[in-house]
Amino acid sequence: LEFRRVLFRSRAWSCERCATEYDRNAIEAVMIDAIQRRTVSYQLQDLRCGRCKQIKSDNLRVHCECSGEYVMAETRADLLRRLQVTGNVADAHGLETLGACIEELREAIGSAREGTCFAIPAAKLS
Repeated sequence: LEFRRVLFRSRAWSCERCATEYDRNAIEAVMIDAIQRRTVSYQLQDLRCGRCKQIKSDNLRVHCECSGEYVMAETRADLLRRLQVTGNVADAHGLETLGACIEELREAIGSAREGTCFAIPAAKLS
């Protein structure tokens, strides 16, 4: 396992056709942007009725008109699983900035209660 990690980290990413090396920093920046957008969409998602699938329209209502409970389309566990996978990729390929961003997001999500918002740390791209 450790041998594979060293192999991934040391191997250059290059085009199969022309052998031009890809810009790892640009790829890492795109991955950071994608995971931050995913986190924002998690926070801004609408609650839906688990029974009739209607979007919650009244903030004061605890249950839907059909007596179903409101649930999130993407759960906290789903988001944490996605962060885990992205963190594994960052670790395997030596993407330190992405790894740091994932770690900060995990800490922010871990300290927030289920169903509450959390602060999204800004990416440190330099």
